[in-house]
Amino acid sequence: MRADLHPREAERLAVLQRLEILDREAEKEFADIAELAASICGAPIALVSLLDETRQWFMASAGTELKETPRDQAICAHAILSEEVTVIPDTLTDSRTQDNPLCYGETSVRFYAGAVLEIDDGLPIGTLCVLDTSARTLSDEQLQALKVLARQVETRIALKRELQRSKLMGKEIDHRVKNSLSLIGSMLSLQGRSVQSEEARQAIELARSRVMAVTRVHEQLHDAAEAHEVDLCAFLQRLADDLMAQGGDVVEITVACPTIMLNARDSVSVGLAVNEIVTNALRHGFEPGQEGRIEISGRRNDGIIEVEISNNGKPLPEGFDPGKSRGLGMRVVGSTARQKGGELKWSQDDDGVRFMFSFEDAGSGAPA
Repeated sequence: MRADLHPREAERLAVLQRLEILDREAEKEFADIAELAASICGAPIALVSLLDETRQWFMASAGTELKETPRDQAICAHAILSEEVTVIPDTLTDSRTQDNPLCYGETSVRFYAGAVLEIDDGLPIGTLCVLDTSARTLSDEQLQALKVLARQVETRIALKRELQRSKLMGKEIDHRVKNSLSLIGSMLSLQGRSVQSEEARQAIELARSRVMAVTRVHEQLHDAAEAHEVDLCAFLQRLADDLMAQGGDVVEITVACPTIMLNARDSVSVGLAVNEIVTNALRHGFEPGQEGRIEISGRRNDGIIEVEISNNGKPLPEGFDPGKSRGLGMRVVGSTARQKGGELKWSQDDDGVRFMFSFEDAGSGAPA
């Protein structure tokens, strides 16, 4: 006998779709609950079954390879109409199941017990059920255990939804922050064009480039699969593109590094450090219109993240010391490196100038 539709069927289906859990690969935590239900109830088959509009889909299972069945064959479609555990001791003598094709044949379902899975104001989305090929029943202790395990399934589904909401909220915040920073960068650019003093114009342009460096971090966070991590190589490439445009595309800026995932805080530090060093090279290392090359590379080395910036421009001034520099940026770079357990090094020879910015690996990701 085909089960009646639930009185709140439209709402029930809408909730099931919003959960976005249909047709996903079985997750171990739900498979473990199914295995436990089968063991406690002494049943060969246990299912975490979700009732869609035209089918029942098994979110997890024990004792069967089936992934789904048509809804008109789903005993769970009857079970979701009850608030209690539905027990059918013998499917061949129960009017709800005696004409169900699943109840006939060598692997027929002769026994069924299902506890309803509810979410959002008691809306049923499926069941945690156990099946057997022989007519039988469950003890009071087994029935209670099935109810408790069903509540565990509900809790885990609800938790996963809240985690997904939190992740989406974080991405939305990053998106809004990125847009706000982009707006500030544009306003600084407009302001720089209106000032008469070259010194003031350069100061505004430096402030704009710092804002854009942070903007790139938030852009990466918004695009990332994991909202708390940034791909260092992709981030440096975007930053290099911005800085090369700032240099009028006369000085070529290249990036070479493997995939290294960094947490957001370290990404901001790297972005600001690279921005300061490259900006200084563009401003002081090359004559106006002079062609040149700046190379940025990153790597992991024995628990340390190293970012190297080299250029083939003019040598550093005699007695150069970032810690004593009049410019705030270089002092901040050195201080940031030390605070993170690293350091700022520099050297120069006939091939050009090199800076190495390093810090302790926080362990957010692993190299490819």
